[in-house]
Amino acid sequence: MPVEKHVQPCTLETFDTAMFNWLDQKLDLFVTTNEGFKKVPIIWAGTERAYQLKHSATSRDSGETMILPVITLERVTVIKEAGKGPFGSSLYYSKDRRKNVFTVSRQIQPLKTRNFANAEAKRSQGTKNTNRFKNKEIVYEFVSIPTPTWVKVNYKIRLRAEYQQQMNTLLTPFMNRYGNVHSFFLAEADNGFEAFIDQSFTFNNNLATLETSERRFETEIGIRMEGSLIGDGENQAQQTVAIRENQVKVRFGKEKTIFEP
Repeated sequence: MPVEKHVQPCTLETFDTAMFNWLDQKLDLFVTTNEGFKKVPIIWAGTERAYQLKHSATSRDSGETMILPVITLERVTVIKEAGKGPFGSSLYYSKDRRKNVFTVSRQIQPLKTRNFANAEAKRSQGTKNTNRFKNKEIVYEFVSIPTPTWVKVNYKIRLRAEYQQQMNTLLTPFMNRYGNVHSFFLAEADNGFEAFIDQSFTFNNNLATLETSERRFETEIGIRMEGSLIGDGENQAQQTVAIRENQVKVRFGKEKTIFEP
């Protein structure tokens, strides 16, 4: 299988998609409403309001007020940590046109290596490589990608509901799904990430004011994702995957002089 299928670019959008799919498909939260046991809709907070009104019409009532319960997801900060993570910070672009220097694969090229072995056997033994001997002229294929950049991406999840029972139902999986371990793993487009759930949850309820506004339960949950960015996305100039071979032998052609008769 081509190595390109195992080495996929990773951008901030890859982080966002992994987090959204985890919240939507892995947790898959439902609550009891006056219409039965229904899945809670998830809204990406970065979407423009006009887009939400057109493509999520069922999430708002006739007065364009958000229908509860609902979950919103927002990316709040991105922290680049040079030199941390499993990748070194002293890898600079190569001077060739491919530039990539982070090697992910090294394989022997059997056909080209065999050609060198046969040539050496014919030179030293007068025949092809029929007897085993140590061949030092081995051709390797190196596969390189852009140097991964280790980042921490922080997200804010807001749970909003009308009733305490609904909020309790939504909160429980965040606290109990992974037991006493507060980290979990995500994957998107063949890229893996590790995420950490904040141990403290923030309640922003409006119950104590006793005002005439509609009662609302709101809880904020912070999640930190750690992973590596690979490539420059749509602004990438060099190849996503660079394939090189090592130099085995360097030959210089003999100079010939032709004399006219």
